[in-house]
Amino acid sequence: MLRKNLSYKSIKISYLDTESTGECILVAHANGYSASCYLYLYRFFKDKFRWIFLDFSGHGQSEPSLDFSNWNFFSDQIFSVVQKENLKNIVGIGHSLGGASLSLASKKDPEIFKALLLLDPTILSNTIILLGMIFGNRMAIDANKRRNQFSSLEQIKKVFKRFPIFSSWEESVFNDYINSCFVQSKEGYKLACPPEVEAKIFNSVPLFFPNQYKNLKVKTSVIIPKKSNVCSYSAAKKLIGNYPGSYITVLENENHFFPFEKPEIVINQLNLLINE
Repeated sequence: MLRKNLSYKSIKISYLDTESTGECILVAHANGYSASCYLYLYRFFKDKFRWIFLDFSGHGQSEPSLDFSNWNFFSDQIFSVVQKENLKNIVGIGHSLGGASLSLASKKDPEIFKALLLLDPTILSNTIILLGMIFGNRMAIDANKRRNQFSSLEQIKKVFKRFPIFSSWEESVFNDYINSCFVQSKEGYKLACPPEVEAKIFNSVPLFFPNQYKNLKVKTSVIIPKKSNVCSYSAAKKLIGNYPGSYITVLENENHFFPFEKPEIVINQLNLLINE
């Protein structure tokens, strides 16, 4: 697997590419995480596919920037990789921010995609966006409060294992998170995604922006928890519209982090999507 870089608006964007022969699968991650958190997909399927794991600006090994106003900034980074690698007939897998960004990319150019697997994509309602504008976006507020200095990776492991959201993660995924979402600093280690970048991403969904996500013209599988905080069933339904072969899977007892807690859900759904 090769680490590659490209320049997008003078920002270094980094991604992993297996350069394998066969169908190409491009993976786009959630806000605050990295593409390497989904390497379990490659470990399971190996070189059956060509895998591209994209680190968005401000994540993993890609350079941060605060020079953006909406999530087109991230969908355009997907296009930058597609254009550089001359990709066609792609299967896109996106979690949260990554799912929303792949949706935007497919709206702009559905011809480059064969199918999409969207894992609790962040498709907020206009009501939630408006309330965030009035009272403050809770996800952005929490992001700005994140601790951002640690003495060692061992300390990071001990600290983060105490947090409820990490306690149920599959062990190899948690290790991939530790190894890819923190970088060395003068005092030890810090978050690869600066808190101010994560916060701005949460704050950069303008009112009425979610209207762009309706009626994708690509075969799409959407997986959402029953109690999703970022993608309601009605939002998922608007996303897929009536496109042939598209469907929604509702998980009764999972949460937004199911791709990290139960990777087998993603693996099984990907098998279903590509073998139909």
